[in-house]
Amino acid sequence: MVERLADDPGQALPVALDPSVDGGTLLGRQIDLSAGRCHIQHSIQQVQMSHAAGQPRPIYMLNLILWVVAGVLAAIFFTAASVRALRYDFAKKQMAWVGAIPRPLLIFISCAEILGAMGLVLPGLTRIATQLIPLAAVCLAAVQLLAIFFHLSRHEPRNASANTVALAALIFLAAGRFALSPLG
Repeated sequence: MVERLADDPGQALPVALDPSVDGGTLLGRQIDLSAGRCHIQHSIQQVQMSHAAGQPRPIYMLNLILWVVAGVLAAIFFTAASVRALRYDFAKKQMAWVGAIPRPLLIFISCAEILGAMGLVLPGLTRIATQLIPLAAVCLAAVQLLAIFFHLSRHEPRNASANTVALAALIFLAAGRFALSPLG
């Protein structure tokens, strides 16, 4: 495997990585061109490998799971909020609670959810401001927490349970992107 390593991408040179060295470690040699001199820096990095041969590394699996969770949540929030904002009469017939709150508040909540849905995936796709992903997840989690209390006050346990599942997924995503597998 050949990778490019350096602090400055303009100074990176190909580096050969041998995964067979020292039973699960990588021995990388990086050529540093800073200050007009070439010298070789040796660095040994532990690889998080699964015990079973051919299994993906756990950090990549976690990253994949976080991407799937973010994508599913973004699709759900974007679709539901768009329907409530753009097709109010249809949403009012399908969901009794929609008629229970003032329309400007519903539009505000829907816009916040649409922006939150975009915040779950766009920073990761563009690799710009990736710290916004956990922030968007926390903000959407706050909306879900308020929705749980709203639905419980209206004796709608089915809606409250759906909000609880979304809340748990958002907390998992926020924790995952903040601490376990941050992008960027």
